Formats: sequence, C-alpha cells, structure tokens
Amino acid sequence: EFAVKAIEMITSMKGFVLKGKKFSYKSKKNVESVTIRVTPEAYNALVDMANESTLSIRNIASQAILFAYANLVIDRNEDADAFND
Repeated sequence: EFAVKAIEMITSMKGFVLKGKKFSYKSKKNVESVTIRVTPEAYNALVDMANESTLSIRNIASQAILFAYANLVIDRNEDADAFND
C-alpha cells in the first residue's frame, strides 16, 4: 500500500522540486553500477514496489531516479518550501 501511495504522489506532482545547489558532485563514467544510500522509508517503498512487480529493486530505483530527473524543477528561492506547488 505504501508503494501505491508513493506512486500516486509522484505521478500527481507538477515536477520533482529540489532546492538550489549547495554541493557539487561528480558523475561516474564507464562503471557498471554504483552504491547509493537511501533512507529506510525509501528502501521499504522500493521493497513494496518490487514485491508488486516483476522488476528488480535496482531497476525500480533507476527508473524512479530517471523519472525524477526528467521532471526536475530547481527552486532557487532559499525561503521556499520544496514541496509546495
């Protein structure tokens, strides 16, 4: 049920909103895979989605990240709440 709610929330968003840049990260080139750390809540959502799907956790996480990136909105206003419409 959590995964269904998470998917409904994501698909109803007008964009994936992030606050403006504070750190700089480097892209990985020519690698098969990388390790990222997620919150327990995010991991549990991935597990729920994987249990309801034929896709692997890796594939679901990758698709979710690429979907968020494609719908990304950068909020450069430091006072704005990242989850407001």
